[in-house]
Amino acid sequence: MSTTSDFNRAIHRTPVDRETLGAPEVLDLDALMERCMGNLDFVDRILHKFQERLPKELAELETTLECQDAEQLALVAHRIKGSSASVSARGLCLAASAIEDRSRAGCMHDIDSYVEQFRREWERYQNYSASLHATSERSLDDGTTVKYDAISTSE
Repeated sequence: MSTTSDFNRAIHRTPVDRETLGAPEVLDLDALMERCMGNLDFVDRILHKFQERLPKELAELETTLECQDAEQLALVAHRIKGSSASVSARGLCLAASAIEDRSRAGCMHDIDSYVEQFRREWERYQNYSASLHATSERSLDDGTTVKYDAISTSE
């Protein structure tokens, strides 16, 4: 995880072409910033916690899928949908919602494809997150090299 000061510096220094990276589908930073009332430290902490927690939830989802327990699968998917929505990860939220809906309807015959779609969305999220926190370097006029995270919420 980057330090809070690195995150704050990165937000203000390096613009990222969010349309090219697919941010509106993967992660809506504007909505998350608004939800966190512009508190960049809070955004950083929330995203870090989400990235720590989701692999455990995905493992639980996959274990539940192996048991073919539609009711439990719907509950796990619902929880993932909520946590994804809270960080404005729209793609993950939609994929989890589809799993929840299919499970609640008892349509387990094709649920594997929905879980696979969720895995792809998680991979997209991870790739996007990594691109936001890619370390960059900038040489200053005095010859000093500064490292910072390449992230920005500006257009």
